[in-house]
Amino acid sequence: MSQTTSINIDNKEISNNNNNNNNNNNNNNLIINKNNENINNKKDDDEDSEDDENDEDDEDDEKESLRKQHQEFKEAEEKANKDRSLPYSTRSYATRKPKPKTEEQAENERLTLLEKEILRGRVLKEFRDEVEIIKKLDFDPGYASILNLPDYKPPTGDELVMKVKDTAWKLNKEENPFYLPKPHIFIHVPKAAGSSLGGIFKRNEKRDKFAHHWKHPSYSELESTMTKDSIFGHIRYGLHFYFQQNDPTRVPENPYGLNKYSYMTMLREPVDRVISNYYYHRQNRKDPFHDLAMNNNLTEWIKVAAAGNNEQARMICGMGWEDFGNQTIYDMALHHLKYTFKFVGITEHFTESLVLLSHYSGFQNIRYSKINTGRQRVSVDKIPDDLRKEIEDRNWIDVALYKMALDIYNKQIDQIGREFFEQEVAAYKDRYLSGKYKVPNILQTTKPVEQTQSP
Repeated sequence: MSQTTSINIDNKEISNNNNNNNNNNNNNNLIINKNNENINNKKDDDEDSEDDENDEDDEDDEKESLRKQHQEFKEAEEKANKDRSLPYSTRSYATRKPKPKTEEQAENERLTLLEKEILRGRVLKEFRDEVEIIKKLDFDPGYASILNLPDYKPPTGDELVMKVKDTAWKLNKEENPFYLPKPHIFIHVPKAAGSSLGGIFKRNEKRDKFAHHWKHPSYSELESTMTKDSIFGHIRYGLHFYFQQNDPTRVPENPYGLNKYSYMTMLREPVDRVISNYYYHRQNRKDPFHDLAMNNNLTEWIKVAAAGNNEQARMICGMGWEDFGNQTIYDMALHHLKYTFKFVGITEHFTESLVLLSHYSGFQNIRYSKINTGRQRVSVDKIPDDLRKEIEDRNWIDVALYKMALDIYNKQIDQIGREFFEQEVAAYKDRYLSGKYKVPNILQTTKPVEQTQSP
């Protein structure tokens, strides 16, 4: 609490004699000072008036700029809707009358909802327990993806050239200290280039050891999921509890008692991801949220759709699926990303993230083709500045999470060896620069990427 300190001046300390001697001079000075004060006040008033006029002009210019932006945005949306009016006029998949459920399906749905609540409770308890563990340590364990490897040195010279040309060594834990124990659990955030990445997981894993889920496994799917080596998809944080129950010795223990499982993810700049997600819902009539996006423009949609508010954080933390974002989700999401996730990629640096992922996964075939690419019905540069700012403010947790993800991404590269990594990226682009698997030149350099400001 701020305190106000008052200073008292004792006028009695000034002699009466000095007051009498200087009385006339003070009166004269008072007149002169008052005249000067009037002149200065007039000058200040003129300057303030000019400043006010300039501020008003700037404010008017800003309002006019925003008005034009909104007008262009409205026209772009109207044109896009007109161009695609026929396909969207058909009845959407989401509003079709569902088929009657069998007793078995109804029971599975009931058990799935029950299991969801149980899992949320386990995730929350684990988080609280880990917070207490960290408090008792006399140091911060740091990012889970940055390993304690005092003897590791990035390859140089002939060894570097050899390892860039032949990557089979990445499957050998003795040669590749970054190779993560299985199961690999990859949480695919919608519109974060995960669909392209899902194909890479599938090609590099045995068919019977890989599971791709478009939503969190239902109760009846959990038993088979526990037998997999790689799980990829729109899944909630918490699947490790089932692996632990099935085989508690499969993964080596964490030295600090924190989560030991190999969680992975890739995050995207929050504002662009929200915009992309909105238009994806609109273009995909089979999407269950298609009608919500079609019945609301972007400005309205972010106010009513959970997918437009901190969706990345809610998936990473495993809680708050109906909540747009709160302090608990913030705390848990940042905790999980820092202390649990063993690999973090960045969508804006997709090619580089693939090369980085190969160190942690051992993947040999990381070529890709773009799939599930949203056909942006309105160009991103048509989105008004104030609307982008509102999206950013609403996604305050995702903004903080993305900032941490950028830091983790850069530190992963630094630990592997930036020069080594640059050579790998250059070789990858050279190999897949033409043909079906043409690699877009997303990043010209692998210097540390600029981080966004936290909210």
